[in-house]
Amino acid sequence: MPYGQVLEIMVVLLLISSAPEGLSKELTPFWVCFWFFLKSFLWTGFCIWFQKSTSKRRKSLTFLEWVAIFPLFVDFYVIGIGDYLSLFAKMIHLPSISNILGLLIFISYLTIVWMVYAAQGPYVINNRAIKEVTGRIKFLFPVLLPYIFLSVLSDLIILLPFPYIRKIFTGKFSEIYLLGLLLIFFFLFMPGLIRRLWSCYPLPNSPLRSLLEDGLKKQGLDFSEILVWDVGELMACTAAVIGLLPGFRYVLLTPCLIEYLSPEEIEAVLAHEAEHVKRKHILWYLILMIIFSVALYSLLGPLESWLFSKPFFLHLLLDISSEPSPFLAFLAVLPFALLLILYFRLVIGFFMRNFERQADLAVFNVQGHPFHLISALKKVAYLSGIDPNAPNWHHFSISERIDFLLAANERKELLREHNRRLDKWKYSLLALALILFLIPKFLPQERWRERARINTLEFYYDQLLKQHHNDPKWYLAIGTYFFENKMYKMAEDAYKKALKFNPEDPDVLNNLAWLYIKADDKKFFKPKDALLLAIEAARLKQQSYILDTLAECFFYNGYIKRAIETEKRALFLAKPAERPYYRRQLLRFKKALSDK
Repeated sequence: MPYGQVLEIMVVLLLISSAPEGLSKELTPFWVCFWFFLKSFLWTGFCIWFQKSTSKRRKSLTFLEWVAIFPLFVDFYVIGIGDYLSLFAKMIHLPSISNILGLLIFISYLTIVWMVYAAQGPYVINNRAIKEVTGRIKFLFPVLLPYIFLSVLSDLIILLPFPYIRKIFTGKFSEIYLLGLLLIFFFLFMPGLIRRLWSCYPLPNSPLRSLLEDGLKKQGLDFSEILVWDVGELMACTAAVIGLLPGFRYVLLTPCLIEYLSPEEIEAVLAHEAEHVKRKHILWYLILMIIFSVALYSLLGPLESWLFSKPFFLHLLLDISSEPSPFLAFLAVLPFALLLILYFRLVIGFFMRNFERQADLAVFNVQGHPFHLISALKKVAYLSGIDPNAPNWHHFSISERIDFLLAANERKELLREHNRRLDKWKYSLLALALILFLIPKFLPQERWRERARINTLEFYYDQLLKQHHNDPKWYLAIGTYFFENKMYKMAEDAYKKALKFNPEDPDVLNNLAWLYIKADDKKFFKPKDALLLAIEAARLKQQSYILDTLAECFFYNGYIKRAIETEKRALFLAKPAERPYYRRQLLRFKKALSDK
């Protein structure tokens, strides 16, 4: 499994889905096409130059595969090609197609890298190179197919003429139902698809097949078939077990293994692969990704509230808001991309290395010693051109694996010790995930949200003042928002600022009067000032809501009969839907008068 490319594609999808919209308005379709093809030409030239100038071709290949993200970044964050992909997706009513097409563009950049790597000369592309590149693309299918299946399925469900089904898959638990469908696809259909896409065929009956079948039975691994995995010109010496359910599980061997390894060495390699299934390592990888998603979902809300509760963060946003939109969109997605890479490389990588070591130790149960596996590792390293001492984030180096196998052969307790340690690490991570999930329940989120809301309003009002905005409607709107959030001082300032620009605005006069009689802070309870403001508002504008404010002001100043008369006029002017409120007001005033 190309674990590095799994991570790379996840980062690419994050970049594509977060790309800003509207960039294509800056360029005509002609210039979008021009810059797209020019960039692709320059990318090809860079790949050729880089491969010619380096002696470590394998490392340069990995480097260029990651650098291929840059031309994609230019496409979506500079040229704005995502707008055209989204337009096409809307035309065919499949929104996810835009992301899938963006992913295919990225694979085209990878294809250029692979083609340059596989070519015998800088400009020589033969059938061997084409077959090698085709093999690499096929190698990505297990990564691409689940995403494409789930994305297209989500779009098609929305298009179905069955409201009940649409409601199920767009409601509260839609993610769970879609995940269930994805798992069904993954367990039942994925292995068969991969078998056909990878051009696998059954291993013929032979002493080798009998030996492998006996070894797999020793480990208790049920399987549907042992297949030869034709990787074309890749010359990959590897094996794999695909499928978690016995009836849909296949054991794969590449021709390189069959040709260059002895039957006992192949049996040792398959013991390693079978142990992955036996120990349910694939399920643990899924659990590790769920932990990341749940922890991020649980902590993102509190983190956002905490950040916005700090004034410095709002000022930081203001400082960068002058930057172009693509830059802001990139800054927004960058922390998530870095977090994903760090989690994948450090946490998941740690478990991957130790899962691989656990799988290596299965050879002791099958063959009783590690020497066939050790010789197989040495041969694979030589045939694949791998430096035995080269570090790897998801595998221990070949030398480290061999040293541990030899140590375990000398001291068998290492097998049990490693398995016990790995169990402790797994369950410790689950406990940590539970703690991270529960932490938000003990954080002062309400206080942070309240502080964040106040900071945002104050910040917005401060910026409005600095811009010397002379439209009273702005101050009326923000004053009303301040009042509704019980920020009476800010509301009073906003209303007074509005009156400074237009002293005869009846709505501003009315709202300030309402504040002075309805504020639950005694410092702002000013019934006499409110009455003067309300009288002036009613003189300028005879509307039911303004007369209601005037009636309230009469009431709080002790003029109950005047309040009743004014409320009757408000009721007369009110729309039918509003009249129940004014009748309640009238009954309230009349009751107060009778009590008096």
